[in-house]
Amino acid sequence: MSVINKMLQDLDKRQQGHQLTNITPPQMQYVGRAGHSKKGWLIGVVCLLLGALSVYAFQGINKQENVVLQPQPQLEQQLQPQLQASQAQTSQPIATTESSSSVTVPAVGTAVPIDDLVAQVPASDVALGIDTKTEIQPQSVDEHKPTPTPEPIVNSVQAAGKMAVTEVRLTPTQLAQKQLTMANDADKRADWSKAIEHYDKALNFDPSLHEARKQLAALYYGQGQLHDAAQVLQQGWLLYPQEFELTLLLARVQQAMGDTELALASLANIPDSHVLARQKWLAQSDLAQKQGQFTLAEQAYRQLLQLEPQQGKWWMGLGYALDSQQQFVQASQAYHSALSHPGLSMQATAFIEQRLNQLGASQ
Repeated sequence: MSVINKMLQDLDKRQQGHQLTNITPPQMQYVGRAGHSKKGWLIGVVCLLLGALSVYAFQGINKQENVVLQPQPQLEQQLQPQLQASQAQTSQPIATTESSSSVTVPAVGTAVPIDDLVAQVPASDVALGIDTKTEIQPQSVDEHKPTPTPEPIVNSVQAAGKMAVTEVRLTPTQLAQKQLTMANDADKRADWSKAIEHYDKALNFDPSLHEARKQLAALYYGQGQLHDAAQVLQQGWLLYPQEFELTLLLARVQQAMGDTELALASLANIPDSHVLARQKWLAQSDLAQKQGQFTLAEQAYRQLLQLEPQQGKWWMGLGYALDSQQQFVQASQAYHSALSHPGLSMQATAFIEQRLNQLGASQ
C-alpha cells in the first residue's frame, strides 16, 4: 500500500494546475458478504490505477499539443535579428539573361510557393526555355563569404545577339579607289614619296585609271625622275593606244630628257583629226625646227595656219621653214603675211624686216 500511495502522491504533484486535479476519487461502496471484501478492494485499487494512468496520459498529450501550438514569442524575439540579417543577404535579385528582368530569392526561413516563384519570372524567360521550376532551398549564410548569384539554366536556346564575322573581299576597282584616296591625302600633306607609292598601287589594281597615271608621271617629273615618268606614260599608251594624251605627255618628257627623235616619233602617233592635233603641231613645229627637220616644221605650221590664219607667228614660222629650204620667194611672201597680222614681238618684227632686206638685195 505504501508503494501505491507514493505513486498517487507523485501523480498529484504532476497534476497540479490541471483541470482534472480536483476530481475526487470515486467512493466505492462494497455491498456483499464479508468474504468478498478483499477481492473488491483489489478491484478498486486496479480501477484507481487505471484512472491515474489515464489522467497521466491525457496530461502528456495535452502538454505536447501546447508545445506545438504555442507561438513562443520569446524565441521569435531572440531570432528576429538573425532572420533580418539573413533576409538582407539572400534577398538580392538574381540576374537573368535579360537585363530588364530579375528574380528575387526569398529570405532564409521564408516559405514561398513554387507557383509564386514562377510568377516572378518574366514571360520572355519562359518563352526562351529558361528552367523556372528549379526548387530553391534556403541555405545557411556565411558572414565571411559572399552569397553566390545563381545563374539561369537555358535549355538549348541560341543567343539572339551573337555576332558573326564575315570576310568581305574588295574588288580590284574598290582597292584601287582606296589607294587613290590615300594618294590624295598624301598630296595634300606634300608627302610625295607616299603619294607616288599609293598611285603606283592604284594602277596595279586598275591600270585604266588614266588620271592617276598622269598624276604619277607628274610626280616623277617633279622629282626629276624623268625615266620613271616616261616609263609610266609609255606603259599606259601601250595598254591603251587610243589615249593620245598619254602619248603627248610622253613626247614632252622625252623632249625634257633631250631625246628629240623619240619625242617626234611619239607625236607622230597622234592623228591630225584628233582634238589634240593642235598640241601635236605646236610641239612638232618647235622640235622639228630645232632638229633641222624643216619639211616637218613646214607641214606643222601650215596645219596651224588652217586653224588660226590670223596668227602672225605662224606665218613667220612658215617663212622661216621655207627660207631654211631655200624657197626664198615663198619665204618672202610668208614674211610679208606675218608683218600684216598681229601677234609678233618686237624682236620677231625686227628679224623679219632684216631678212626681207637681205632677200630683196639678193634678188
